[in-house]
Amino acid sequence: MPADLLFDFAAVHINGKAAEGVDLRINLNFVAPGSQSGEPWHMWVRHGVLNARPGQADDAQLTVTGPKAALVALLLDPGHAAETIAKHSLPTDGDVSVLEILAGVTDTFDPQFNIVIP
Repeated sequence: MPADLLFDFAAVHINGKAAEGVDLRINLNFVAPGSQSGEPWHMWVRHGVLNARPGQADDAQLTVTGPKAALVALLLDPGHAAETIAKHSLPTDGDVSVLEILAGVTDTFDPQFNIVIP
């Protein structure tokens, strides 16, 4: 899945009401296996909405670098961020507690929910 679609998918999980007063900024560096350079992105949650753009933000509270699979796990399950960071030995720079804030405004739901119930 391309990074832009990944962020769109993560944005659907943000609870807008819970995230109204949240202001967080995270840099993510998606690194391909065996490579030293990666695909830099930054994401932010502000006014109850998650947005993302290619490149790095100078004012990011946290920067995380790692393989795409690990960063996907981090984005889609921020409640287990500490375990994901430890399991994949992800380098971080900044305030890791912003992932706890992200977890607090992220909803989980059953992807098999009924659209129409007769």
